[in-house]
Amino acid sequence: ALIDLESSSCAPQSTIERAIPPLLECLSLCEDYFMDPLRAVALSALAKVHLGMGRFRKARSMLNAAMPLVMQHGHLWLQSEACLTLAKCHLAEASWIEGGKPGDLISDRKGILSTTDSGHAIDIMNLRQTALFQLEKSASILEQLDEISRLREVYYLQARVYQSLPHINRNLRKRDEAARKFAQLGIEKQRRISSKVMSIPRFSTESTDSGWWDVIQGVLPTDCDGLRRVVLLKEQRSQQR
Repeated sequence: ALIDLESSSCAPQSTIERAIPPLLECLSLCEDYFMDPLRAVALSALAKVHLGMGRFRKARSMLNAAMPLVMQHGHLWLQSEACLTLAKCHLAEASWIEGGKPGDLISDRKGILSTTDSGHAIDIMNLRQTALFQLEKSASILEQLDEISRLREVYYLQARVYQSLPHINRNLRKRDEAARKFAQLGIEKQRRISSKVMSIPRFSTESTDSGWWDVIQGVLPTDCDGLRRVVLLKEQRSQQR
């Protein structure tokens, strides 16, 4: 499912739809074996699918439900991805409102938004400010991971959002700073691609196989011992029945 989601940015919509069956199967298994952290991760991935299909409100609802467990138990990359997807949901709704005709009734989780142009402007402003907050959270996490591709996407969105806000000095400074970081990371990405020697993970100088296992295990939202206990508990309950 994650492979389909990652490849969906440069492929037809059918690619992102292929992620739905494995995600639904994962959700079913998580419910059977009481794996709530992994269920939250699967929900956040399913939210990204809904966003890619244009259902930004459905995606936002799923993310709001899954976010506490993802931020508590998920790997840093999964946390940043959830924040980034939530920011895109807010930006998608802002674009949808902005593209609507003046006076249209626009339903929202709080009911019906204002039908006046000034009301639409306030709603769009609030959505973009909320998106910026989520983008800041995503950027702070991605900086710890040194994830250049995702960081460039976050900085690009930040620059675009600040450009759409009122052109006061603070917003202009933030826009220029995000644009500068985006350009610098582009240069760094090209440098790494053209380098003959691939960058070595920081832990490789301290250990060999154990370092790789720590990385793999860190991606898992549920530790192996905890997963084993859950499976044994499920088997005991099945025998009692």
